Amino acid sequence: AVPFDLERHGEYDYAAEAAAVEAVVAVLTRLKCAGMDAADEKEIAALDAACARLEQVTALSPAPSLREDPRLEGAWEQVGCTSADFNTRKGLTGLGGAPFTSPAALFYCYDGGAVCAKEVLRLFGRPVLLNELRGEYGFSPDGALMQERFGDADLGGQRSSKEFAGATATTRHVCITADGAVRVAKVDAAVGVGAGGYLVYKRLAAGEMEAWLESKRLPLVGGTVPTLSMEEMREAYPYLGEGEGAGGDGFAGIKLPWS
Repeated sequence: AVPFDLERHGEYDYAAEAAAVEAVVAVLTRLKCAGMDAADEKEIAALDAACARLEQVTALSPAPSLREDPRLEGAWEQVGCTSADFNTRKGLTGLGGAPFTSPAALFYCYDGGAVCAKEVLRLFGRPVLLNELRGEYGFSPDGALMQERFGDADLGGQRSSKEFAGATATTRHVCITADGAVRVAKVDAAVGVGAGGYLVYKRLAAGEMEAWLESKRLPLVGGTVPTLSMEEMREAYPYLGEGEGAGGDGFAGIKLPWS
């Protein structure tokens, strides 16, 4: 159960929140890739204004701080962004800005203090590369700020890339909507964590992220690594099944995204 404040619950304007969320979603539907595509630039101001209105409306929400809110646990997809820093990098790692490459999707999974970020990139228009960052998350004493610290990553086709020196992201919590479907965070320049802007996330149902990854023939565990042992293949691509290989030769003959 979510520990809502009963006194504020009785006074809170849920209708105003619903209207503000609807305005945010209306802008999100016009985005090509969560605000990270060049075609999305014309919508950034509208999304920023809609998120600012939602922040204003939810300031008196009876919902608990993010640190105390069990609804954070699970999988989320980043579906909107007005952070200039983030959009310039074309995603989480910056690899989405490489030639012939563009962002396709960005997922976050939270589980008891552990965080896993999955960045899917398109190459020549096809979603074929998954970068996975693994780490932990924590909160400021008042629960207003969340910090994600990534210490290990599969990047650019390399398992636990030696070139990855770690990364930290700090955001200010804005809200999880009353229905738990949308989460908004703020890249707050006031605490030295970027040039400002909002990040909008959509709650994913159990198995929804995995089904999407499977539909693109991407790994469910770890990043996209062309050379894997048989055991690693079983873990990363459990949906393939060893019998799919040509001539019964393990996973041989499977058409993976990069093949």
